[in-house]
Amino acid sequence: NITRAIAIALASKLHGIPATIIMPKDAPPLKLKATQSYGGNVVFYDRYTELRDEVAKRVKETLPEGTVFIPPYDHKYVIAGQGTVGKELIDDLQNESTTLDY
Repeated sequence: NITRAIAIALASKLHGIPATIIMPKDAPPLKLKATQSYGGNVVFYDRYTELRDEVAKRVKETLPEGTVFIPPYDHKYVIAGQGTVGKELIDDLQNESTTLDY
């Protein structure tokens, strides 16, 4: 998810740590520019001929020891974070007396 790439680049900038983002070469130019504007180092891959996780593994081997790979969706902390955001949204809307249709 490219919007997540922007968020990681911004969070990394705010914490003063580098971020290397694995992004498909056909990503929308606006999202690429936003990611780079927050300091994200973008490494491109071809989504039709390469597997993102394999590219990420190769790139990680070139980065400093301790570098962490954060997959876009299939990681326990990412899933927990998405669930937390959903719960907070529901709680906030209920506090505003707004009913969700779910």
